[in-house]
Amino acid sequence: MRRFGWQTPVDILKPRILLLPALLLLVSVLITAPARVVAVLLPETAQLSGFSGTLWEGSAARGTRREGGQGVSLGRVSWRIHPWSVLGLRPRVELTSEWGGQRLRAVLRYTGPRSLGIEALRAQFDVRFIRQVVPLYVGGLIRLDFADVEFQDSTFQSGGGEMVWQDAVWTANTGDVALGDYSLVVGAVGGELSGRVETLRGPLQVAGELQLSGNRYSVNLALSGPATANQGLGDALKLLAQPSATGFDMVMSGEI
Repeated sequence: MRRFGWQTPVDILKPRILLLPALLLLVSVLITAPARVVAVLLPETAQLSGFSGTLWEGSAARGTRREGGQGVSLGRVSWRIHPWSVLGLRPRVELTSEWGGQRLRAVLRYTGPRSLGIEALRAQFDVRFIRQVVPLYVGGLIRLDFADVEFQDSTFQSGGGEMVWQDAVWTANTGDVALGDYSLVVGAVGGELSGRVETLRGPLQVAGELQLSGNRYSVNLALSGPATANQGLGDALKLLAQPSATGFDMVMSGEI
């Protein structure tokens, strides 16, 4: 470069030397970022408060998620982000939540735009938890055990697992009616979700299949056993099922 007839040397290393402290500062800020930074990254349906720890490994004393206009409590939420997975643009997060008898543990991974993978999901919660979203008059404990599940646009794409409904009851003004324990084994391939219901034990025998394709669903269940003789339970089942020679047949289909 010439200025006033003189050759001015250009130090090509200077920009790189200045860039190094800036990068070190950025890395330092990211490493020490407080846990409350997570609040900026959450969708509108989720809220956390009472933060402690860092962005990479922290917790929130209270967590809630809004479903169907209702706030669902998640209790204490903790997380751990694997830094190297972020560098590979495939963030991997270990997530846990606990609220009374409600517990959840999962390993989540980002697999692309609007997609999510779950390497492991273990959860349990009281069925009364569902009443915050759907007015079902039932009780019992739900246990989930899923692995290698893939979601795209909140749709179950692949993978599978099992849901167990333990100590199920139908709640009525005259008292609870014991139903039993039930297993729902589900699997999905290419967005086609199917599940099979089996009775593990109990006075209400349930067997059949569930299907979900896109936003269309179908249910085909046979209900039998001594519990169907209960007048109150029978009247409730008639709202969803048809009487049969052995009890009730629940055959439904539609869109969700």
